[in-house]
Amino acid sequence: MKQHLLQGWKLSTRHFSIVILLFLYQLLWGFFLYRCVNSIVMPLLKRYPDTMPSDSAVKLFLMEAQFRLVKTDLIEPYLWMLGAVPLEDVDDPVHSCRSALLDPSYKG
Repeated sequence: MKQHLLQGWKLSTRHFSIVILLFLYQLLWGFFLYRCVNSIVMPLLKRYPDTMPSDSAVKLFLMEAQFRLVKTDLIEPYLWMLGAVPLEDVDDPVHSCRSALLDPSYKG
């Protein structure tokens, strides 16, 4: 086991530029995903009642939110974006390589 760990560590240090590239890739995806979610959630939270809301204020907020989601096309672009997220990983070469390594009968 120790030999495999050392071999993997040597391999990753030999390909350090690829490790940095993958780190930057994940960092950029995380940043843009954070900005996207933040731009969606923050306008909704600004409309939430004060820190100690009454029951009627919370019910009014929820009814207004439900009305806006059902009666307008406000959520449509977000649903399209959410539906496109799983498609990003369909042709994932890392997953294909991992499947080929783990399953010899893999025909991908």
